[in-house]
Amino acid sequence: PGYPLLTMLNYAFMKAVSQGSPAWRANLLSAIADTACAACIVLSVNLLGSLRCKPGQGAARLAAACSVAMLYAFSPLTWQYAVTAEVFALNNALTAFLVYLTLAFAASSTSQGRLFYAHLGALVCGLALCNQHTAVLFEVPLILFVLWGLRRELAV
Repeated sequence: PGYPLLTMLNYAFMKAVSQGSPAWRANLLSAIADTACAACIVLSVNLLGSLRCKPGQGAARLAAACSVAMLYAFSPLTWQYAVTAEVFALNNALTAFLVYLTLAFAASSTSQGRLFYAHLGALVCGLALCNQHTAVLFEVPLILFVLWGLRRELAV
């Protein structure tokens, strides 16, 4: 499929970072993408915990979120794709960001907040499809969930 988003990001990253060989810089971009994925996992688990935990358990919730993200980041397959120039690290980052946006959409209590997360999610869905076409398998259930959540706003 060509992976146009990764190609464009790699080109911009090569121009912005002058240190190291081109292969090293491409590998660095993958490491940054998987780091962003781990950060999104922390945000998602922390948000989900805030919806389910009792008040005053913020430190435990954050420790659990960081533990989950480290288990993900240091798993052998994730580590392999984080240190090599491959499309999967950016795909992981975009899908993790979509999970966070979906949780934030579900947690938002205002119509304006829900629309903001829906619009941002639509942008990230498009970017994910520009990176790897298999993202459509992940996006279809999320899109249906968001459309169902916005059914009152869309009916107007």
